[in-house]
Amino acid sequence: MAGTQGGSAEEVQARMTDEMSLEDRLQGLAVVGEEDEDLDFSEKIDGLMKEVCWLALFSVYTTKPFSHTTLLNAMRNAWSAAKEVTFKVLGENLFMVQLQCLGDWTRIMDGGPWLFHGAPVVLEYFGFSNVKDYKLNKILVWARIQGIPEGLMKKKELAEKVARKVGDPL
Repeated sequence: MAGTQGGSAEEVQARMTDEMSLEDRLQGLAVVGEEDEDLDFSEKIDGLMKEVCWLALFSVYTTKPFSHTTLLNAMRNAWSAAKEVTFKVLGENLFMVQLQCLGDWTRIMDGGPWLFHGAPVVLEYFGFSNVKDYKLNKILVWARIQGIPEGLMKKKELAEKVARKVGDPL
């Protein structure tokens, strides 16, 4: 029997594999003898951790087609990082950037808004999480309302009420 959702045995197997965690997939794996020693990364963990430091996902909030090369060159120039910037294309409109120092990463993550051909570039830190878990569908903005008296601008309740009209307040 193929399952309650229907489909061929291969489709059911593919759905089950997609839903299984890494631990579930490796549960039946038995490593013995020299193989076990080859998989000991405890001494190399610092180097491996450094390889995944200061990462972010980003996409361009647009439906128009664009050149990946042009985007990556534009971001490299706009960010003008002190150290090397490495990009990886993960999908049609999904990119990963890795910086080499915390200062560059902080400036890029906090220094926006970043634009590409007038469209916002949405950035988010993802660390060790699965890339598929991120939607990249929110843009942080500052909103200024003209004509509000100085004393009212500092009222938290008013700011929260206005923010709820625009989106999800922080």
